[in-house]
Amino acid sequence: MRLMTEVYKVSELFQEMQDVLEDRHVEVHLDLNKSDEHGSSCVVQQAIGYIKGTCNMTPMVKPDAPAASFCADRLKRILAEQELAESV
Repeated sequence: MRLMTEVYKVSELFQEMQDVLEDRHVEVHLDLNKSDEHGSSCVVQQAIGYIKGTCNMTPMVKPDAPAASFCADRLKRILAEQELAESV
């Protein structure tokens, strides 16, 4: 459910920004991996279908979604730094 909640938020954000984006090239990158060895693989097809239906585009998923990979890694570092600062 958490993974699909992220997909719903991405879709909502894209729809809110659609007028501003106009005719610019835009890609939706999802922090999901289609490989069976990753837990997120169980929702990949559902997430792709949802984005196709609501945003009228095919989203990119890992390993072909560098923006999602970068953001997820960056958020993980930020949260770890905050946790370390709070424990001091």
